[in-house]
Amino acid sequence: MVYSKSDILALLQRWSAAPSASFANKSLIGERRTLHSHIAEGIGKETAEQLVAAVGRGAFARLLELNLADNAMGTAIAAELLTALQSGACPQLRTLVLHDNHIGSTAGALLAGVLAACPELEVLDVGRNRLKDEGVEAMLGAFANHAASNLKRLVFADNEESQAVVLALCELVAEGRLPALCTVEWTAALSATLSLPFELLQALQRHAPRLVLPITTITCTRVGVR
Repeated sequence: MVYSKSDILALLQRWSAAPSASFANKSLIGERRTLHSHIAEGIGKETAEQLVAAVGRGAFARLLELNLADNAMGTAIAAELLTALQSGACPQLRTLVLHDNHIGSTAGALLAGVLAACPELEVLDVGRNRLKDEGVEAMLGAFANHAASNLKRLVFADNEESQAVVLALCELVAEGRLPALCTVEWTAALSATLSLPFELLQALQRHAPRLVLPITTITCTRVGVR
């Protein structure tokens, strides 16, 4: 079910009146945009902060889908949410969208914790933030320690990341760490000069057969061949 800002505010008012209440809602995603249905219309920083507090206190333990995109939450509020999720606030969570929220690199380690704590997660979108290489690398560290067997969509585009991060992800996929991955999005400009070893491409196909890379032209290099 799709909730508007007014719907979410009504839920929060009910929660404020009874802080120990637990709601059965499985989807909290704000208002969907017409052309980009996977990105929620912003519900506003203040409302998002209230919602994060409710999530942290266990009000939405059955939540499957949480979309807080476009709310300018900043690193502090995002960290509060990620800490709650890492602690098991929404153990069945399948979709987490934090697109365009001014989240800094220090949240990367917390994102890694969420990936470990939410094994059912299928979609993670942290695009258009400020994670940079440091934050994205920390997030990817989760896959080095725990295979994400259910993750199908991973978005970290427009985080000022470099090709080194893209290659690190590809290597993790090639090691069989993300077998269900179908879609990945990194900053589009990085694909223009991306060169992947032929052996790596073979491993990607073998270990993530449904993965479609966001590139139209691939420059391959064969290790040991000149």
